[in-house]
Formats: sequence, C-alpha cells, structure tokens
Amino acid sequence: MSQYNDTGYGTVILTATVAQYQRVTALGAVGVLASIPFGVAREQGISGEAIGVAFVNKQGTTKMIAIKAIAKGVKVYTTTVGKVTDTFATGGFVVGVSAEAAGADNDVIEVMLMPSGVTGA
Repeated sequence: MSQYNDTGYGTVILTATVAQYQRVTALGAVGVLASIPFGVAREQGISGEAIGVAFVNKQGTTKMIAIKAIAKGVKVYTTTVGKVTDTFATGGFVVGVSAEAAGADNDVIEVMLMPSGVTGA
C-alpha cells in the first residue's frame, strides 16, 4: 500500500552502520558519490535498525557532516562516504547550499537541501 507524507521526515531500515547527519539512501545504506540524494540520518544506527531521516525535499535546513573545510553559502556535493564537500566530483550530485562554514573534516554544518537528481558543478 502506498503512503503519503508531507512532513519532510520519515524512517528507513538500515542495511549498514550510519552516523548521525550522514547521507542515507532509500535502501538504508550510506549515501555514496553516485547515489541520488535521498535523505540525512537524524540519528546514528546499525544494520537492521529503523532510524529517522530528513528527506532532501523537506523545507528548511538540516545538519550534515563535512568532509573538509567548507565556506558558508556555497553549493555542497555528495562524497564517497556520505558526507558533503564543496568540490564537485564526476558522477556526484548537488546536495544543497551550506548555511554555515565548516572548519575541518567531521564538522557538522547546517545545509539548505536542494532536492535534485542533477549532477554537475
């Protein structure tokens, strides 16, 4: 049976270990470079657990993990490890715009998500 959700939040059953604020796929795996942006983990979890997800089409912003220093107000893109970067890589996707700066790898920053299946810089 199909469902309807207009809150911008949902649940996925994990198929891998996922950190809080890491990108996740619809199948519950860590979102990698070439996976179309789906959502962001609102909590950490391990395979088999159900966790809350902020969908990429939700209004407002969400927290995400940076893979390096990122300036405020720039486009952020997918990476191979479920984090975001300001450097486009072939096969990657636009995730959104940084609403605050990151100083280093593993900093958690606020991101305005941009739902899109669009690759490119």
